[in-house]
Amino acid sequence: MSMCKRIMVCAALVGLGAAAASAQETAATAEMQSLEGQSVGQVRLQETPNGLIVTAELTKLPEGPHGFHIHAVGLTLDDLFDNDGSSMMVHAGADDYASDPAGDAGARIACGVVSR
Repeated sequence: MSMCKRIMVCAALVGLGAAAASAQETAATAEMQSLEGQSVGQVRLQETPNGLIVTAELTKLPEGPHGFHIHAVGLTLDDLFDNDGSSMMVHAGADDYASDPAGDAGARIACGVVSR
């Protein structure tokens, strides 16, 4: 049985507990797949008055930290649904928070298209 990894990322959130508690619905999701096309979980995005909450429930990934990001322009959910589409990417290693592109986190190991 693979271990479920939960990741919570918050952009510009103040009072995270209150924002998360008041979030009633998921505004967008990405069904995540490995490079082999196997389901590895789901990412949920919820826009709140205080920022964007990204929650990922992922399985079947290698042990250890993984960098991930949204392929999109802008910071609001409306920007995620522009004509060229948006996706979530998970990388093989950790983000170094210094290098561009992708924080020198290694190869892409999972991705998913963001949809409402």
